Amino acid sequence: MTQITNTRLQGRTWQRIALTAAAGVLGIFGAVFTVTNRASGDHLTTSDNPGKLPSALYASAIAETYDFKFGPNPFAPSNATSVTGTFIPAEMFLSSARCGACHTDAHAQWRQSAHGNAFREPFYQKNVKDLQNQKGIEFTRHCESCHNPAALFSGALTKGSKVKRPFDDDGVSCIACHSIQSATGRGIGGYVMGEPALLVKEDGTHLLAGITDQQILDDIPSHRRAMMRPLLKTADFCAACHKSQVPKELNDYKFIRAFAVGDEYQMSSFSKESPHPYYVRDKETCNTCHMKREPAPLFDVSAKLGKLASHRWPAANTAIPVFYKWPEQLDAVNKFLETDALGIDIFALRRKSPGTGPEEFIAPLNRSSFSIKPADRITAEVVITNKNIGHSFPPELRDFYEAFVEFTVTDEQGQTLYQSGFIKPNGYLDETAHNYKTYLVKLDGSYNDKHHIWRTRGIAQNNQIQSGRSDVARYQFRVPQEVAGPLHIKARVQYRRFTRVFSDYALGKSVEVLGTAWDRIH
Repeated sequence: MTQITNTRLQGRTWQRIALTAAAGVLGIFGAVFTVTNRASGDHLTTSDNPGKLPSALYASAIAETYDFKFGPNPFAPSNATSVTGTFIPAEMFLSSARCGACHTDAHAQWRQSAHGNAFREPFYQKNVKDLQNQKGIEFTRHCESCHNPAALFSGALTKGSKVKRPFDDDGVSCIACHSIQSATGRGIGGYVMGEPALLVKEDGTHLLAGITDQQILDDIPSHRRAMMRPLLKTADFCAACHKSQVPKELNDYKFIRAFAVGDEYQMSSFSKESPHPYYVRDKETCNTCHMKREPAPLFDVSAKLGKLASHRWPAANTAIPVFYKWPEQLDAVNKFLETDALGIDIFALRRKSPGTGPEEFIAPLNRSSFSIKPADRITAEVVITNKNIGHSFPPELRDFYEAFVEFTVTDEQGQTLYQSGFIKPNGYLDETAHNYKTYLVKLDGSYNDKHHIWRTRGIAQNNQIQSGRSDVARYQFRVPQEVAGPLHIKARVQYRRFTRVFSDYALGKSVEVLGTAWDRIH
């Protein structure tokens, strides 16, 4: 017996052993199964219905020219794997348009979602192409486990691949999501991909090729077995991708944790899994927040009482619907952002008048009566609370998202006396802004502002607010001598999907979209 280890040389030895075995199988069944263009793995078809053997033949053909750069695991450096541990025929990842014939509303919503555009949208494309150009397509397996699973499992992510890629347009497709069998909790594709099927019989037989819509309608239980399992309604399922790290194989340095939204949710009051929540909340899951039931005007077959679980997954991605000009998706995202997720409160003032003793502390402002005078030095204390989000704010990729506090002081005529946290005429954020961002640092000490995570060596700041927690921003200004009448102080949290640097990098121009939670006092 030959031992398989993680060295490149022995990984290639493993390839030869697998191919030898597959060649013997082909010799026995060559009259039944047709393999074309075997050296490239371009097409693998059958003259019978596809079962496990054609998948094995496909896998062996792909392995002939596949670069096992990271050892015998063909999907490394991602954490994804398949039930067989090897490739899945590309043609098994059916176009989501096929599902749209019956699931009319779900498909229409998915098409405009971040999942449906996870691979093709320009912000991701620019970034992943830089990785491919700078390090090689094999390294993109780390990304595509969550942005384009079909590309990963079909073996397309190797230099010189001939695998046809119609699935690129689908990103995280219906068949990819609904074929996942289990989650490992490791993130970066921490899941096990099953054999895609449209029907799974009671005896476990998987049927895909040649299955008609009528056959599905005649056997709904088998279709449900193929597409649904309890896992899909758990946070563990979502966390398989909404948890990220940069492994040593990617940055040639060391393991660096990027984000862990699934873990954050587990520690929140909403999960009911944390023994020490500060606030007691009703149980919520990813689904109850991001997949609320909504009307199904296109008569989706899965709708119940005219509604179905939303497949828009509204969250905070305003850039995709703006870029593709999808007002329905943008409206859904905007409404989601306006659902009292954050609280912002100008809670206290510290006043110091010239020539007087210690500064005066005034709080809470809504229960205090006070006046200020010209030349007073005022320090405003603004409390920002993550009230109704089951994870950090902002979550995930804070290095190119931009959330900040906008604070302004105006006089009775509306003239600005003091401001912090505003977008400058050139589109960049005011440097004094109290922001919620991650600042990544490259080897030379410069700021990694284009999300080249493979070049990250350290994190200078990782500012966020965890679920149920608060942050305080302080602003100090002096009341002008010439001011008369009341002053107006306003504070609000602004959110921009991408920094100006990143949007210019991806598009060569900017897409300005701000989401708001705000509070003001007079």
